[in-house]
Amino acid sequence: MLFFILNNKDHTYAYNIANNFGKEINEAKVNSNWKDFAKIFLEFWIGKGTWENMKPEQKQKFLKVIPNIYYEAQSIFNEKMNLKEFSKFQQNIYFINAKNTNSISKKIKEVFISCLPKIMHTELEEGDHMAPIKHSEKINALIYDYLRN
Repeated sequence: MLFFILNNKDHTYAYNIANNFGKEINEAKVNSNWKDFAKIFLEFWIGKGTWENMKPEQKQKFLKVIPNIYYEAQSIFNEKMNLKEFSKFQQNIYFINAKNTNSISKKIKEVFISCLPKIMHTELEEGDHMAPIKHSEKINALIYDYLRN
């Protein structure tokens, strides 16, 4: 996720949401355990009650990959590149999003598309944050076509 394109001056609301999320997941990791981290992460991206509604075997599988997600999140929250620097490669960016996603993702899409007019963009009707997993055939086909051209 492109949290680092948000700044406190121009995108205060979205910046605060992203910043608070980053603090919450970091505190959960440092002061608690992977289960708390997983719950916070899933509720942010998918919605309240996600963790509680998962089957025990799904939780166990998710807990095995959650350390990787934590380190990926750390790299995202510590990224120093700004949106202006991103504009240097906008012709090589393919941005895919789904309409039914959370408010922070919608704001990032809005900022990204308005500030980088040369990017390729596709908006899916459904898929939320998990579209690459839930709709992998569709996502892979889009990426394949983009790379071919």
